[in-house]
Amino acid sequence: MPTPSARAATDNYWRDDPAFQTLCELVASGQLVCFTGAGTSVSIVRKDGKTIPNWPELLKDIRRRLDKGREIPREQGRQLDALIIPEASGVHLIEAASVLQSIAGKRFERWVRWALTPALKQPKSVERSLVRKQGALLDLRPRGIVTVNVDTVHEAALKQRNCRWLCVDAVARDSEEKLKGLLSKRLLQPFLLKAHGTIGNANLVFTYRQYRDLLERRPVYQSFMQHLFTNFSFMFLGFGLSDLDFDILLQTVGLRFGSPIQRHVAFRKLIEGPSTSGAKPHVSLVSQRRQELAEATRLKLRFGIECLYVRNWADVPRILGDTVERLGRSLGRVIDQECVSASVGQRSRAHEKLGMLGDAGKNVAIHVLGKRIRASLKPAKRVSMFKVSEWIYSLGTLRPLDPALRQQVKETLFT
Repeated sequence: MPTPSARAATDNYWRDDPAFQTLCELVASGQLVCFTGAGTSVSIVRKDGKTIPNWPELLKDIRRRLDKGREIPREQGRQLDALIIPEASGVHLIEAASVLQSIAGKRFERWVRWALTPALKQPKSVERSLVRKQGALLDLRPRGIVTVNVDTVHEAALKQRNCRWLCVDAVARDSEEKLKGLLSKRLLQPFLLKAHGTIGNANLVFTYRQYRDLLERRPVYQSFMQHLFTNFSFMFLGFGLSDLDFDILLQTVGLRFGSPIQRHVAFRKLIEGPSTSGAKPHVSLVSQRRQELAEATRLKLRFGIECLYVRNWADVPRILGDTVERLGRSLGRVIDQECVSASVGQRSRAHEKLGMLGDAGKNVAIHVLGKRIRASLKPAKRVSMFKVSEWIYSLGTLRPLDPALRQQVKETLFT
């Protein structure tokens, strides 16, 4: 049986990943935008008691409906066989949706709406899971959330927390004015951008024509997304980085600047090998890992996207919770080196950096500075008075010392 420390190391495996350190820094910076996909809405139940399908499952279901009536011509059937496969990219699935829509006509959108409309009341286990995931996202204090999901899970979480965010449906008539307003106010108001529409509204984005309309006929949307990608840092969650609109934006930014402007982090599922000790990985597994490494390297070099690998998607809320409690390398250097530097100028710059942190970063800094001060005041600790006083001053730049800590400082240092 592993020791407690060994279990802890296993439980917190993500802390050894450099991408986790990057994510901690991005959360602390206050310049983070979350980009969510179907993975954040998994397990939601619809009216008939079945879970809402992911995109490939939805397209397979629509195809089965058409197959029953023998409505799919042979040539288009072969096209669908090639497009709807387990490893299909978002681009392939968009093409498959376009083929199905051309056959089904108006029924296609009706079937999509039925399949993706959640029940008004969710099972308690699903509700708890959604509250945990959405709460972990909002605790990051992001500048905004961009989602390709058409459900209303994010809206429900914002309402539950009484958050006054601006919600923008990208395919609604008033979207351009709202996006212009956000830009004019330098994105100081938190926002939720529904990139593919919302169930219950007039339009949804699923087919190639709808994607083209979104990108070509709504230039403000495309400009807004490019502004986000070049001026803020993204955290991608539950999203495969293969949707057509996202791919176009990536390529546009990558070709325009040639190298990454900002750092971003994407959650990815770790490809794990055989559980048997000493067993050699299968050839196909080795090939998968090589492809995964090549893709991760390309994403980092070309677009500044670091991949944070998780063993289980259920670990994500814990990982996100960890980012708002732990120091990234940069903030750790500010607190443990620059705030206690012998140089007055460096200490001053350190205080400016603390002041520029986002809400989540300031909370981490306040927690860590308080922890450093309390630990330094213990009799067994031998920390210089200079360090303690500078940490106290640094904490004071963020918020006044709480009464209990003030009394502890007074009793220890001035008696």
